Amino acid sequence: MDKQKGMDMTVGSPFQKIVLFTIPLILGNILQQLHNLGDTKVVSFYLHEHAFAAVGMTAVISNTLIGLVNGFTQGFGILTAAAFGMKNPVKIRKNVAGSFVLTVILTTLLMTGAFLSIRNLLVLLHTPELLIDQAEAYIRIIFLGLPFTALYNLTANQLRSLGESKVPLYCLTASIFLNLLLDILAAHTSGRRVLDIQMTLLYTFGFAMTTYVSQNFGAGRVDRIKQGVKTAIGIVSVLSLCLIVFSMFFARILVTWIASTDNQLIIENATMYCRVGTWFFPALGPLFILRCSLQGMGHRVVPLSTSVLEFFVKIFSVAILVPYLGYLGVALTEPISWVLMASILAVGYLAVMRKRSK
Repeated sequence: MDKQKGMDMTVGSPFQKIVLFTIPLILGNILQQLHNLGDTKVVSFYLHEHAFAAVGMTAVISNTLIGLVNGFTQGFGILTAAAFGMKNPVKIRKNVAGSFVLTVILTTLLMTGAFLSIRNLLVLLHTPELLIDQAEAYIRIIFLGLPFTALYNLTANQLRSLGESKVPLYCLTASIFLNLLLDILAAHTSGRRVLDIQMTLLYTFGFAMTTYVSQNFGAGRVDRIKQGVKTAIGIVSVLSLCLIVFSMFFARILVTWIASTDNQLIIENATMYCRVGTWFFPALGPLFILRCSLQGMGHRVVPLSTSVLEFFVKIFSVAILVPYLGYLGVALTEPISWVLMASILAVGYLAVMRKRSK
């Protein structure tokens, strides 16, 4: 296995390995978020407010589908990373080939289901009649690009599983420059976009931990897994505090610029949404670390269960909180699910580590 390329995360300082591997991930995700930010600005500045609102109404659906695609391609990468940790090149090749076939099948099923149910989903989300046609047209365009999103995520996650996080960054940079020339529309509402940019810094550490834990699990280094998880949680905790301070000072400025409006109600609500979200980042950061670490060790039940439960918690939170708290209830919906899911994942992780230590 001397010819094996990529970053071997089974040796050396966990802090150094995690940080060096995560830096290209952070840069790539920031580039992606800045590109989306620019597109949001185009929509808000040149088009009617209804178009801007219609784009925002599709965020839940598009994020869910893209999250599913990234989820199963990341899961395939876990198997490859474990084979890398075991120094087994034959198994690595088999995993990559199998991952490609499964990605094609799953993406086809997702696209078919999405195209058939999109109108009903928009109605279920109480999309206003004034916006539903524009929202449907927009989200159908997003669906058409899903195979290419799946292909990128598959190849990127396979490369990352081998410790290579720079090549995906180069490819993403090239695609962003191309997209800027095409200037296609893809965005959330202003408050969500500002929050997404900050969340990027947290969840990229989760992606890094998937590779780190998978490689060390394959190598049988449970001690390094424990050390790495503690290190990563420490990093995202400090980063969360920095983002809270940043949001308090700059959220309103960014929201005002993105929304291109002088409507104070929009600005106030969007700013509040962003700030409330960042207050709960100390729960969100560990959530990403623990979920990805459990997945990296091959434990899928707890991470999958929390993902499904998180969806239902959001629905119930909206139904219970919004009638009493208004838009503040909307802002609190996700943070409540973060706290609950982080608690469940912490219990699951400790149980797994206790079992592995015996």
